[in-house]
Amino acid sequence: MTPRDGRSTLQLFVIIPRQAGERPRGSRRGHDRGDLDEGDDGTSGWTVVTGLQAGSLPDRVQEPVGDVRGTVVVLAGSGETERDFGYLTDHLTLADFRVEIFADVSIDPLSSRLGVLSALEDPNNTGPLFLVGSDVGATLAAQIAVSDAPPVDALVLGSLSVRGPRLPRGVSLPQARALLVPTLVFHGDADEVTDVADAVSWATQLPFGTVRLVPHGEHGLLGGDQRRTIAASTLLFFERHRAGEAVLSDGFAPSPGRDA
Repeated sequence: MTPRDGRSTLQLFVIIPRQAGERPRGSRRGHDRGDLDEGDDGTSGWTVVTGLQAGSLPDRVQEPVGDVRGTVVVLAGSGETERDFGYLTDHLTLADFRVEIFADVSIDPLSSRLGVLSALEDPNNTGPLFLVGSDVGATLAAQIAVSDAPPVDALVLGSLSVRGPRLPRGVSLPQARALLVPTLVFHGDADEVTDVADAVSWATQLPFGTVRLVPHGEHGLLGGDQRRTIAASTLLFFERHRAGEAVLSDGFAPSPGRDA
């Protein structure tokens, strides 16, 4: 199908075999369905699930080896794929977080939103829920966090798109004061795509926000040259909010011969 913005998207038609008399399986919220007639012998039939947009399914799901300690949903920005976040998502998986990645949510924001909501509503989720967004994906993540979606425990937003033609129809940045969850914002001071001043001005109004300005950081910094620092900071941020308290503190042992 071709949406109104002129870009082509893929619509999926899934055909599922079922036995005669078996009720059709449930489908994800917002997806249409139809049924094909049973076979001539009356023993079998087919269920056709239609309306599944490509963006409504994650492009990659990474499962940890150990017990799941939380779920992280990543929303990639314009032109970004799941490969751009490999360093970050690998570190999160090694820390036993389950990670779902949605590539370039700017292509079909509505379907991506439905997919993220489905991921957040999964009854099998274990532990806290975190959102990570980059570029347009950061804007959409913030928008989802203030909606009627299942509450998330914290957000990480990088290379935030605040306004302008980069934002597709239906995607807009909410008022910072409406975002009532811990939020960590990264922005590169060398970003020539999204305005640094706009992003910092918005982020400093967050009730529970922290802004990290990354020296020499360019656009797409979550997967850029500073990805190691970003990954370490993100993991520490998630661990702190998973524990509900500081997980590291500065301290010095008393010197021998001195009173403790």
